[in-house]
Amino acid sequence: MPVFRKTQPNTSFTSMNMILYGFPKTGKTTLASHFIDSGKPPAFIATERGHDALGVSAEMVTSYDHFLKLIEYLEKNIEATRQEHSCLVVDLISDVDQFISRQIENDKKVDYIHDLQFGKGSKILSNMFSDAINRLLAILPCTFLAHSDEREIVWNGEKIKVQQPNLNKATLKWLNGKVDLIGFISPSNNKDLFAELYVKPNPLCIAGCRYSAVTGVYPMYKDEPNKTIKLIRTNFNSIFEGAKK
Repeated sequence: MPVFRKTQPNTSFTSMNMILYGFPKTGKTTLASHFIDSGKPPAFIATERGHDALGVSAEMVTSYDHFLKLIEYLEKNIEATRQEHSCLVVDLISDVDQFISRQIENDKKVDYIHDLQFGKGSKILSNMFSDAINRLLAILPCTFLAHSDEREIVWNGEKIKVQQPNLNKATLKWLNGKVDLIGFISPSNNKDLFAELYVKPNPLCIAGCRYSAVTGVYPMYKDEPNKTIKLIRTNFNSIFEGAKK
């Protein structure tokens, strides 16, 4: 017989599952490297080099099989992983998406995943992607980093071009339903800022947050990512401070 328990709300910013995306060199990795909670740093699952200068805990993966083996290792060492790290950062999740596509193409002996009939390739991709990511989400909160891609959508009855994470349509739809926050990092026109983090639905990009207090546009200062994180934490913590009154 099933036993139901009352869920506990997230009380830490780093306990949210997130997608952060943007153009290359806009500070995605640097921002995520400061997702420290109670002295515990994040652990990076890296698909490209460039983390050495940040001094983070990182493990490179270069294929879908390698990605699964890392997940299996984390599952076997789950308590130690949770004691040592605040969250997992997949950098880049769009590369993991491509790893799975290449795996399917090799297994099915096709040049391109969409050569498979009747959307079969997208379905297999979505299933393999969701199975792997669900296992990650069961270990620790996850932040997924991706490059940006311009795509056409319908906004208020009109076709417009917006920025979206560079993921296959099926995997983006699934992952968007799993995260609490999706943020777009854009270069800023303000000369005093390095970039701006959009956590707010708008015609420019796909972005938003389950917690309305967190929605907004946050300045990102060059070499000072903690200033941005402090602003987000303040808004996030206000949810629970208000509940106590």
